[in-house]
Amino acid sequence: MHQDNLFEDFVQEARSYIADMEACLLALEQENYEDDTVNRLFRAVHTIKGTAAFFDLTTIVELTHTLENLLDQLRNRKLPVTSSLVDMLLAVTDFLKQLVNQPAASQSKDIGQVLAQIRSFLAAPEPAPQTLHDAWELWDQLIVESASQTYAESSLPPPAPSEGAQTLPTTSPPPDSSFVLPIVPVAAQPPPEEHAGARGVEDSIRVGVELLNDLLNIAGEMVLSRNQLLKIVEAGGREIPNLELVTRNIDFMTTRLQERVMQARMQPVSHIFSKMPRIVRDLGRKIGKEVDLLIKGETVELDKTIMEGLLEPLTHLVRNAIDHGLEPAEQRRQLGKPLAGRLLLKASHEAGKVIIDVADDGRGIDVEKVARKAIQQGLVEPALAATLETGQILSFLFHPGFSTAEKVSDISGRGVGLDVVKTSIKKLGGKIEIISEQGAGATFRLMMPLTLAIIASIIVESSGQLFALPQVNLKEFVLLQPEESRTTVEFVREHPALYLRNELLPIVRLSRVVGLEENENCPDTEYFRQQNRIFSFLVVKSGYRQFALEVDRIYDSEEILVKPLPPALKDCNWYSGTTVLGDGRIAMILDTENLRVKAGIFLIEEEFAQQNNDNLMAARSKKAADSQRLLLFRCSGGETLGLDLGMVARVEEIQATLLQSIGEHEYVSFRGKSLRVIRPESCLPIKQKEQESQILYLIIPRLIKRPVALIAHEIIDIIDTGAVLDTEVISGSGVIGSTLVAGNMVLLINLYELLELADPAGQPGFLPNAPSTERKIQVLLAEDTPFFARMTKGYLEWAGYDVLLAENGREALKLLDSKPVDIIVSDIEMPVMDGLELVQTIRSDENLRHLPVIALTSLSRPDQRERGLRAGFDLYEVKLDRDTLLESVALLLKKRLKTG
Repeated sequence: MHQDNLFEDFVQEARSYIADMEACLLALEQENYEDDTVNRLFRAVHTIKGTAAFFDLTTIVELTHTLENLLDQLRNRKLPVTSSLVDMLLAVTDFLKQLVNQPAASQSKDIGQVLAQIRSFLAAPEPAPQTLHDAWELWDQLIVESASQTYAESSLPPPAPSEGAQTLPTTSPPPDSSFVLPIVPVAAQPPPEEHAGARGVEDSIRVGVELLNDLLNIAGEMVLSRNQLLKIVEAGGREIPNLELVTRNIDFMTTRLQERVMQARMQPVSHIFSKMPRIVRDLGRKIGKEVDLLIKGETVELDKTIMEGLLEPLTHLVRNAIDHGLEPAEQRRQLGKPLAGRLLLKASHEAGKVIIDVADDGRGIDVEKVARKAIQQGLVEPALAATLETGQILSFLFHPGFSTAEKVSDISGRGVGLDVVKTSIKKLGGKIEIISEQGAGATFRLMMPLTLAIIASIIVESSGQLFALPQVNLKEFVLLQPEESRTTVEFVREHPALYLRNELLPIVRLSRVVGLEENENCPDTEYFRQQNRIFSFLVVKSGYRQFALEVDRIYDSEEILVKPLPPALKDCNWYSGTTVLGDGRIAMILDTENLRVKAGIFLIEEEFAQQNNDNLMAARSKKAADSQRLLLFRCSGGETLGLDLGMVARVEEIQATLLQSIGEHEYVSFRGKSLRVIRPESCLPIKQKEQESQILYLIIPRLIKRPVALIAHEIIDIIDTGAVLDTEVISGSGVIGSTLVAGNMVLLINLYELLELADPAGQPGFLPNAPSTERKIQVLLAEDTPFFARMTKGYLEWAGYDVLLAENGREALKLLDSKPVDIIVSDIEMPVMDGLELVQTIRSDENLRHLPVIALTSLSRPDQRERGLRAGFDLYEVKLDRDTLLESVALLLKKRLKTG
């Protein structure tokens, strides 16, 4: 058993060395020659040879020995790095990988032809084979167990070292014999304890995936038991002394255990990204295209199961981008593009998911051609095809058998692939979208969950059945009081819609869509006009779409263990799984994308889009103050504070006992990380009381680059308000101003200033200030909302810029005629003249077109960003993100000063 474990260690380590060899060879081809890369390549081959010799794998030893001779000449610069040499070495690496993956069968492999290929590149006769005396020193680099422990377990005394070649043990010793490691001379290595400590081997061990899976299942079951215990305590367990305290501790420790087990299963996406350079190189050479591969976000982590399932679909998308997306070199030359096509692999975190983009700068996707093909195949009627949006037409590419390729090749064109990609992504709990601009390229965007096992969900009820909606799909709750539906629910082509902040959202009645409707004959017009009825809606995100899900009741959030659907429900794709809740009841987990499709919303989304556009234009014409979403809360003093919801990542309830004081600061452990917590009342001109609540709330901000949270004693509400901002009554550092909400004064917080007041030394020192010039740089800010105007103006002045303020695009053009301006920052949605019209006017004016223009907006959907960049904006940024805004302003100014 001991030898079997060592043998498995060898195979695993050899695989990692081979992967490193491949990466080194690809790097060599790009750099031509780099000492560190060659040395790393040589060490990998040398280590594989030594450890293979330990197991008497003579075929692998002979191959790596010959390969080592060639690499030695490369290391001594007797061989030049050429494409043909790299081609040969990559082929040999593939062959070596086959031998390592099947070591027992490797002994019977004929390697004569492979050795001949290697020797054909040798610049001098091959040196005589060396002895394998140093194999033991190499093996010592691989195993964790010290030699003394191995000898103690053996029944035979260790043999003495010899000066000649050593007789190596076979890979399968007789059952009755003992497996003995030969002794390395004492002078050649430090004592075992010292040796191990120097390498830091105590810090990591190899753990089998099966064991991690078992731990994950146990942690999942503990989460369920924890939820049940919490329900029992809430139902009456508080009467038992100390039970609630013990339950809270179990809750805390279970959450920590779950997070740590999940962390153990997480792996960086570099595990799959690192395989792409070889695929890109080989395919590019095969079809005669030069491709520059750019990889970003390699450190983003995913669950191991998801990672393994992603390799095949990601490989297909990369091959598809090279074959279909990128134009041939001659065509790129005619279009004025770089001869080498650009392929981007990027991973990032967004809204609790991992976003992976496969983007190329090629020809893009011909939307009209896709529509024609869809009509030919009978997938859509011509009349309906004319009303579909770009995203809906591109979704036909995922239909089985669909292909727009002119001819079939061994790479693509058979109509298989993208449907398999979508199926694979869906099985992993993810989604895929296509973003394309003809002539500029296409992006395939994968939205993957961090894990498949345990997710945070909102529990809802409809017609007596419980459902779980993943929190990552939820945007907000809406509660309509009796008779409010008369003014809040409208109808588009007889389909109900929720009127929310000048936008119509399609309504999906959950009970009707899943077949639980008690009165199926009750039309929506009657249902939503019922008096004395409270309607509960969840505003749900589905891709870049939104809709309102109507349910009977909305319960609390709960972490749930995802279990697969039973076979009887395998065709119900609007469910992604099932779970057992804390009270023992079963809940179905909703798949929002397929729920939207089943409800048939996509058939009339064009009408909704047109109606929403009309509503937006009507709202602009009134020139009313924009509605703003505020999180209202109180600290110990009792005043009502407001923070723009766009700056809030999440709100968490915690026990006050979890706070820890270190020096003058307070900290809390949250999701395995230490958060600095700040009490606003200690920095702002408001009351501060010593009394401490048992329950506190962490307000965790977004757009802040360091781990920090605000402490609140009470969360009041999330409101939409168009109230006037008053900057005269209350002002000062950390405060934007005040406003009245339902007759009560609300103090609006400037989050960045508050953090500076609380911890000046902790603020980032790398933010760019205004460049040094003969005069102060002028920034023209076009923004109609007083709150955002004051905030953004403060950011820019903090960095040293002079700021001119305009309420709309027309005022901005007047200022451009009368004042010297270096850069423009503009909102998109403004009255009189919006940001799109403003930037188009600037780009069409010979005297102004050189000015850099940044869009600063809350419209962050991919299609909205695309539209803004097409209109002429240089960069497209999101409101309230001070650091990114200042970096973007400095970047564009640097370019302008350099060129002009």
